[in-house]
Amino acid sequence: MRVWSHRPKCMRKSEDHDFYCIFTSTAFANGRGISIFTDPATAKSIAGLPAFTNPETVAHINDESGSPFEKRALPGRGFGLVATRPFHRGDSVFSHTPVYMVNDQTYEALNEEDRLEMQQEAVRRLPPGTRDLYLELHGHFGGDAIDDRLNTNSFYVELDSDRDEKHNIMLPETSRINHDCRPNSHYWFDPDTLTHHVHALRDIQIGEELSISYIDPTLTRSTRQAVLKNGWGFDCSCSACTQREIFTAASDHRLDAIDFLTKELANRTEASTASPETAELLVSLCEQERLDGPIADAYTYAAIEYNGVGDHRTAQKYAMLAIERGLLYSGEKDSDVIAMYRLMADPQNHWSWMYRRSRHDP
Repeated sequence: MRVWSHRPKCMRKSEDHDFYCIFTSTAFANGRGISIFTDPATAKSIAGLPAFTNPETVAHINDESGSPFEKRALPGRGFGLVATRPFHRGDSVFSHTPVYMVNDQTYEALNEEDRLEMQQEAVRRLPPGTRDLYLELHGHFGGDAIDDRLNTNSFYVELDSDRDEKHNIMLPETSRINHDCRPNSHYWFDPDTLTHHVHALRDIQIGEELSISYIDPTLTRSTRQAVLKNGWGFDCSCSACTQREIFTAASDHRLDAIDFLTKELANRTEASTASPETAELLVSLCEQERLDGPIADAYTYAAIEYNGVGDHRTAQKYAMLAIERGLLYSGEKDSDVIAMYRLMADPQNHWSWMYRRSRHDP
């Protein structure tokens, strides 16, 4: 069965470089379509994914009929999505497939003129309605319109860590969600179905704007502001960034402590002083900072630390919490989520069982 709707268009910088080509399927995801700018080997691998070989896996994705939100103009924030019904933590906001994917290596493998020409061709080959979704997005950096929209709105994903298949993907719907350093929603990407899932991280009330974080929310305020200004051109006005200076200083102190404790808990050498109490402090600090997604890591560390001293019941409690938050923050295929399922099922046969206690025993 033919996967691609057009004959691939290919370019390379010189004889010493690989070819990079445009692969387009206008039939993908029930006619939404997709263009992929990548090398032929990666395209072949993508064409073998369930997203292509079993269309049923994406048959009901991209459906926004009866959506529980609406697009509204928001003072000082442009447009955003506002909830029209309550969301509970874990509820799905929506799921979408990318309309465009570009291999990160193209930036080095092609000169700028050729790369921009290829990107324009990739968008031209999309179905008209899907192409319009791309072109309706806003850019920030200026220059080539297609490239500007990509640089402003794309999400970075890894298709296969073993093959170093890193791509930027375009999801016009997710790009409508504004930033907040303490967001109420988060996303993760399933590389098998090429589906980007957005879920509520906490309860959301009617009339509340949906938000995601464009950056690492554990950064201190000044760093967050600098990254957002440089990358998206705006000064963040979220509650975490606009509180009084005395509260900002306290928040930054907690964030510095979170960074220190995380590194200590990740250190499993003889020199580490980490303990269950260290993990409990990390959990508490994440709660105080309203880090509703990254707290999954704190729960994971707590499960490991308690298992490391032989307290399997408390380890299982934190493993279950890590799974519940991890499924929202990283997805079901995340290595920590899988590890926590294993610990919860059989703590005494998990690698962490008694590892802290036995390390110090004579």
